[in-house]
Amino acid sequence: MMAKKVTITDIARAAGISPTTVSLILNGKGDRFSAATCRRVFALRDQLGYHVEKNLSQRHGKRQLMRVGIVIPDLSQSFYDGVIAGIQAAAGDIQVVVYEAPTSEKTHQLFDEPVDGLIFCEPHMATQQLKNWGEAAQVLVIVVNSQASLEDSDVWIDWHQVGKLAADYLLANGHREIAVVLPVGHQATNPNVIAGFKEGLNEYHVTLPDEALYTTIPTLAAGYNLTR
Repeated sequence: MMAKKVTITDIARAAGISPTTVSLILNGKGDRFSAATCRRVFALRDQLGYHVEKNLSQRHGKRQLMRVGIVIPDLSQSFYDGVIAGIQAAAGDIQVVVYEAPTSEKTHQLFDEPVDGLIFCEPHMATQQLKNWGEAAQVLVIVVNSQASLEDSDVWIDWHQVGKLAADYLLANGHREIAVVLPVGHQATNPNVIAGFKEGLNEYHVTLPDEALYTTIPTLAAGYNLTR
């Protein structure tokens, strides 16, 4: 039986840190982390046998990726840990490099080494503009977006289904007095979430009164205070 390939996610799990942290350290961008954390990551890399295959240029006549860059606007958002873990799990032998930066016209200046593919999380540039830039630079581009705009390059979130699943989870666990807190400034996604949530409630013959809807600035402190 072939041994399972070690990924950055495996190292992160063993070290008790996020895949983002592991990726940054292994790719020489670990200045923000303690020396002890960096030593632990490198030791686990060697102990677990993590390595990046370098000879993936062409296979079966198709273009193969050797290095994929993930551009994330804010690494402090734990949501992206799951995104990175999923990308790493699917990448296999492909090297994954994480960059923290708002996407802009100067995106190409981010990379110390050439990359064969780029995954942009919530870019500040228009998706079509990113696609045009990727074609000019001969780099494959995928956009992880809250709203889809290009069918052939976007991975987007079905916010209606998000709301429906949230309602189903709460109601299936016996909750009936429910309030919904929405982040201010998310006008593009909030209506879809609420529509899905209400649809999920209707399946249990439960309604959501207007007074059970709240909005707040999407920070930990604001959410805590509103919950109290």
